[in-house]
Amino acid sequence: MRPARRWIAALALLAAGCSVKPLPPETGAAKYGIDITWHGHSCFSIVDSVGRTVTIDPFDATVGYGVLRLRADALLITHRHFDHDFRQAVHTRAATLDLVESTGTTTVASGLVVTGIPSAHDAEQGQINGPNTMYLFQMGGLRCLH
Repeated sequence: MRPARRWIAALALLAAGCSVKPLPPETGAAKYGIDITWHGHSCFSIVDSVGRTVTIDPFDATVGYGVLRLRADALLITHRHFDHDFRQAVHTRAATLDLVESTGTTTVASGLVVTGIPSAHDAEQGQINGPNTMYLFQMGGLRCLH
């Protein structure tokens, strides 16, 4: 084999190994799991195998972790304090950003079922810091509660 052909063959093998793998047809396939990113404080972004992104509790710059600039399909707000409710930090990845800030069950981000569970923000049943909402949902075969 001539040297040029060897290089072409080597590049073809390299390109095949680095090609993008197709996403599974089912949304949030368990075998691919999820990717969780902690942005600081109580803010997380969770991405499943098809790229669906949920962000929870964005904070403003006064918290001390810098300025957030995130993209998501759904935004979950646990309570209305500046360090959990800075909506301006999260922009939509698609046509609209699905916002959840209450209890009950709702469907967001093309099929993700989110259940808001009432809780208290303090040991005095919310008398000091007010109410809080925990969110239960399943992505990538994992059940998440925040």
